[in-house]
Amino acid sequence: MTEKADVLVQIALFEDEYDVNDVEQNKSIALGIYDQIDRFVDGTEPTAQEVAEVTVAINNHVQVRDLLLGLPVEKDIQFVGSWAAFVAKLTPIEYAAPIASIISSLYYSIGDTTEANKYLGVAYQSNPSYSLAKLLDRVYQAGWPEGAFNNMRNELHGKVKAEIGL
Repeated sequence: MTEKADVLVQIALFEDEYDVNDVEQNKSIALGIYDQIDRFVDGTEPTAQEVAEVTVAINNHVQVRDLLLGLPVEKDIQFVGSWAAFVAKLTPIEYAAPIASIISSLYYSIGDTTEANKYLGVAYQSNPSYSLAKLLDRVYQAGWPEGAFNNMRNELHGKVKAEIGL
């Protein structure tokens, strides 16, 4: 069973290895996310190292983070959400703004504004100036329809994948 303390150790180790400009490394992490979700659906939890790699990448590389935002274009939103919630549960609060923002957006896109705002609060607790959390907050406050949010996701996902090299 993956533990939060193990993830923190792996984050510390991986931060030294991670290069935000390493195209192959980011592509490998992105492909790993697809694999992790598929395995999670089949009952296999991501390892501490896998959670750490995703955590470090989404905290440092906007395109890897945005890939997660768009995954419901390709994968069932419930599967993506379940995997993301598992990752969030293991993510130390100081690294939680990206994954919490992603989960918030998933809830918003299915019309659950209560949970969307709850996870937005976690993102702000982690990093009060996190840009995606601020953007989502403005979207929610403006009452943007979830359909428009989903249309934007559908439009951008292919571009994000191309940027990563997928």
